[in-house]
Amino acid sequence: MRREVHEEAGIMIGGVSYVGSQPWPFPSNLMLGFIAQALSEEIVVDQTELEDARWFTRREVARAMDGESEALMVPPRLALAHHLIKRWLDAG
Repeated sequence: MRREVHEEAGIMIGGVSYVGSQPWPFPSNLMLGFIAQALSEEIVVDQTELEDARWFTRREVARAMDGESEALMVPPRLALAHHLIKRWLDAG
């Protein structure tokens, strides 16, 4: 995971913790969820891998979770990504 994050977003990360996984029947994918600590803040997007990457404050994320943001959309509650975001938000 460290290598992928650095290659795709230019961010160095430290400690990594596995949170869970979620199967997606179409297109036969398995999403793996991890929490990691960023050691660097500058984002350098590899345009062949990512369309966009940005940092958000806890306040911005909280507003999105409450449905009060047009700029940031949060995945639905059934998605592992939603639970990862909520876990990060609750830890603050």
